[in-house]
Amino acid sequence: MRKIALFGLTMLLMIIMFGCFPSRNIQYFESCNYDATKNITRFEKLPLGYVDIPGKWYETTYNDYSKQQFFKNADSVSIAVVFWPQNQYSIYKHGETNMAFLKDYYDMNVKTIAMQSKGQWSIIKQDSINQNYILSKFYNDSKVDTYYLYGLINGSFYNLFVKTNKWNEQQKIDFLESMFIHKK
Repeated sequence: MRKIALFGLTMLLMIIMFGCFPSRNIQYFESCNYDATKNITRFEKLPLGYVDIPGKWYETTYNDYSKQQFFKNADSVSIAVVFWPQNQYSIYKHGETNMAFLKDYYDMNVKTIAMQSKGQWSIIKQDSINQNYILSKFYNDSKVDTYYLYGLINGSFYNLFVKTNKWNEQQKIDFLESMFIHKK
């Protein structure tokens, strides 16, 4: 009888002890809806955030490794959106400034993508006032011309990109900034 009581007490303590630790498995709610009155597609990943994408866009594929949700519009322009907790990245350092994190992420992408695709990167713009986004460009001999916006809002990392030969550079920059800057 005493062994059963001791076993029961041990199990109760283990349940209480392990039940007090926070779970690392965070659940996210995703939705994508087009609002015809505003002519925007809202992509949400709650509780991390949302983006309002100008125009009507359709979800295509999802890359589980990079957390990228890909979209296309009627003109076959490709974009991708990532929201992910900043502190979940291996390059995250507690106490680091937003711009330092963004530059580390940019450097990591330069090393991986440029080596794989044999291309070049350039930073087009940095938000020097709020220190919360970097706009960059990747291009190579194969005429790959992709624009990225890396940003941070309230601990959520945003990685937005557009890839098309149908828009000029300023259209791509304006498009990416329109999805991010209104959130400030």
